[in-house]
Amino acid sequence: FFQAEDGIRDYKVTGVQTCALPIFYMDNTVPTADTLRDTDYQDLGHAFDTYHYPIDLAAFGAESDLDGNDRIVILMTDAVNNLTPDCTNGRVLGYFFGLDLITTGSQAANSNKGEVFYTFVPSGATPNCSAVSRSQALGAIKPTLIHELQHMISWNQRVIVRNGNAEETWLNEAMSHFAEELGGRLIPNSECTGFTSCRSQFTSGDIINTHDYLKDTESNYLIYPISSNGTLEERGASWNFLRWAIDQFATDTLIGSDLTKNLVTGPGGAQTFTSLTGE
Repeated sequence: FFQAEDGIRDYKVTGVQTCALPIFYMDNTVPTADTLRDTDYQDLGHAFDTYHYPIDLAAFGAESDLDGNDRIVILMTDAVNNLTPDCTNGRVLGYFFGLDLITTGSQAANSNKGEVFYTFVPSGATPNCSAVSRSQALGAIKPTLIHELQHMISWNQRVIVRNGNAEETWLNEAMSHFAEELGGRLIPNSECTGFTSCRSQFTSGDIINTHDYLKDTESNYLIYPISSNGTLEERGASWNFLRWAIDQFATDTLIGSDLTKNLVTGPGGAQTFTSLTGE
């Protein structure tokens, strides 16, 4: 499903653009019952172009443009749904894969060599996962877009621009969950239909994860091992820790950009915190 031809439906957002243009592809293996509509792609593109991209750009820096097309591809596919055969402890909503930005060496053979990330789609119920309706998918995809874009920016700033290593997972995820918070604080509530507010749509998951971590701090890591992608509780913990650091050490009181951009480009993980905060 990595190729954007052969019947995959293509939706572009048109109009005056101030940033990299998002292009949405829907995998042609996705069932058409209760699937996204043309107006939904326009809505997602509007949100990404008007809010998600400028917010992440201001807070974390710019993404790469390896293929020179001034585009960010967002592939929506049931292959993402299939990554979670049992949804008891949550489900994968999307991901960015750094391999897609590797253009040389042995790994380049399996790279898309361009800016792309992936999201889940509306789907029917399975034995261990409830159905995902069109409206539920739309509600979850928007926070996923602003989250995954931070990962893409981080990879560019650390690996491509500075020829360094990818960020440690705990801090990388903390930054992406902070991107969700910024969406909740900076996007007008009128853009978050179906929710009481944009804070509810973009940030409620982070608050719940933090609450669950604080209920049993001894059972979860704050700074989780490199081998772990972070449980929901651990993601809540790392986001909350990052929020504390931004409150304490950033002089930009709106989005903390003077600290967050330096966090993206620092030596990595705990060393970054030490270098910027002295803690």
